[in-house]
Amino acid sequence: MSLIPTLTRHGRHRATDRVTELERQLQSQRTQLVNASNAIRDLQQDRRDALDASDRLRTRICALSVERDQLAETVATLRERASTDANTNAITVPQMNRDTSNPADQATEPIAVSTLWAALDPARNPPAA
Repeated sequence: MSLIPTLTRHGRHRATDRVTELERQLQSQRTQLVNASNAIRDLQQDRRDALDASDRLRTRICALSVERDQLAETVATLRERASTDANTNAITVPQMNRDTSNPADQATEPIAVSTLWAALDPARNPPAA
């Protein structure tokens, strides 16, 4: 009984066939290793790029926050100034009194307003006075 059953084939090239197969597998695994190494390198570069972009965005966010705070202070100042100007330069007009001495300017009586259903059947729903 053989310890290595794959090497006990009949023929002249049984061991060399196995060596060739193992060399082919080794080359395939080396290729996979190189491809995996390249993929890891690319992913690490992408990670570094993403971290750099994140740092730039954090810096931009801080700058925008400072600018927002400055603009809020400016808006508050402008609103206060506008309020002060409006109070200082207020235009006052005396209260209007309607002259009703002319008979054409006399007040009229209120207009009776009813719903459409009441307008269709006035006997059932008399108009509101």
